[in-house]
Amino acid sequence: MNQKASKSYCLRVLIVHSFNKTAIGFTSQIKINEKNYMIILEIIFASKNVYVNNKKLSKLLNKSPRDISNAKKPCLLT
Repeated sequence: MNQKASKSYCLRVLIVHSFNKTAIGFTSQIKINEKNYMIILEIIFASKNVYVNNKKLSKLLNKSPRDISNAKKPCLLT
């Protein structure tokens, strides 16, 4: 099988609720291949309650979203 090698990127996302202007932000390392480009778009354009493939975003990233002030730390890629 001919598979493309996946690459690791630092994904920084800010989710803003359009009516009450509250926001959560998080930084996460994510591996990219052809199959999960759509997942990233779903995360960025999703509403307040974020689900990707019927899983809560916090479970998908294996951490809970945190306040944007904590998301300014650099993301180190391994």
